[in-house]
Amino acid sequence: MEKSIKMITAVSNVLSYRKLHPSASSEEILRYVSKFISNEKESETKISILAAAAKATSIIERKPMSSDREVIKIVMDELHKIIEESSDNSLVDKR
Repeated sequence: MEKSIKMITAVSNVLSYRKLHPSASSEEILRYVSKFISNEKESETKISILAAAAKATSIIERKPMSSDREVIKIVMDELHKIIEESSDNSLVDKR
């Protein structure tokens, strides 16, 4: 549960940064969010948080007129899938 909350907080950070800097690139937004991610100690959680933030930026790129609520809803609907995929990727990194 805590991981999910941290992931949604990262999405919220993405959306806040987008409001303050509407012309920011995805890379710039993810750099900003990485400051939040760097406070996390567990590497698997870091990967999940980054995956959620990347998903939010991807949605924003595809649908720039999406409201914050729409972006959060899409990410929340896919939260378990994002966690599963990020966990699978973290297993690959450990080999």
